[in-house]
Amino acid sequence: MQRVELLLSCYPNQKAYDPKIYAGALVSVLTDFPLEIALYVTDPRTGLPRENKFLPSVAELYEACKERLVQL
Repeated sequence: MQRVELLLSCYPNQKAYDPKIYAGALVSVLTDFPLEIALYVTDPRTGLPRENKFLPSVAELYEACKERLVQL
């Protein structure tokens, strides 16, 4: 949950339609991957906040995790 909070905090001017459901969905995706992947894709220096100007969709988060997993 801490990594999701970090990720969402990188987009301060945006809100999800239903923040609880959105955050829960992001947590669900991240828990399907090793912690190292979650740390990488949510880090503002290496992950989605560095590349996305808008809140990532659940699918974008999943794709980023999958892509990073292949790179390892």
